[in-house]
Amino acid sequence: MPLEIPEVVIGRLPIYYRLLERIQREGRAVVSSQELGDALGVTPAQIRKDLSYFGRFGKQGRGYSVSRLAEELKLILGLDSRWRVAVVGLGRLGRAISSYPGFDQQGFDIVARFDSDPAIIGTELDGQTIRDVANLEHDLRRDRIDIGIVAVPAEAAQEVVDALVAAGDDSTVRTRSYTGKPARSLRNARTDEWEAKANEIQDFPMQAGVSAREGVMDYMGRGDRFDPNRTFLPAGQGAGLIHEVKPAAEVFADIVREAEETLRELTQISTTA
Repeated sequence: MPLEIPEVVIGRLPIYYRLLERIQREGRAVVSSQELGDALGVTPAQIRKDLSYFGRFGKQGRGYSVSRLAEELKLILGLDSRWRVAVVGLGRLGRAISSYPGFDQQGFDIVARFDSDPAIIGTELDGQTIRDVANLEHDLRRDRIDIGIVAVPAEAAQEVVDALVAAGDDSTVRTRSYTGKPARSLRNARTDEWEAKANEIQDFPMQAGVSAREGVMDYMGRGDRFDPNRTFLPAGQGAGLIHEVKPAAEVFADIVREAEETLRELTQISTTA
């Protein structure tokens, strides 16, 4: 029977990660569950129980390695990949989104900007040349991206989406089998096994916990369990088909929501520290 991870535990993981980042910036190498609990207003036992859903990270009496625990949580939360993004439409909303500094911190790289206005095609924005949307499909067959953000008028949106989707495909696979979230990976024996039983794939981050326990997330080849036939081999550096097209308004709403959540978490940390 699949391991059920409570929603409240899932909600605490980003808070743990942000606190660990702060502790790393302070130059500390080790932290105890007592210190984490005191900073966040939860018991040390709760900290240990939450983390135990995803593996064993510390040693009794010695605490947690800050760098290792932060790295593990980064993997579980899916913050380790880089995603290549194209923004189509550079009106006020498109420019605001494409210049948003928070994308880089969360692994999203704006690698291409397109517009139909002859007055701005060929000019630069944030050091990047604005391309002609008429060349969208051609350019993206050569320069692969993972996510397309559409910030054009409604009457032009479908044509842009069609061009994005037509940009091409390859031998990679878009799978939820590693983290529970859609991710593009090189196809291997494990992805084939899970895609054959896709109904058994759990939601994020439960599936990430399954993968962590299997030891299949060490795609950098740093451990003795690295196996190319089972390990997650992300194709987020331009090797795969565009797998998500998002309206600009939805992206903007996500930015606002994440900013509000971050402010709430920082307030919680500051009042309990």
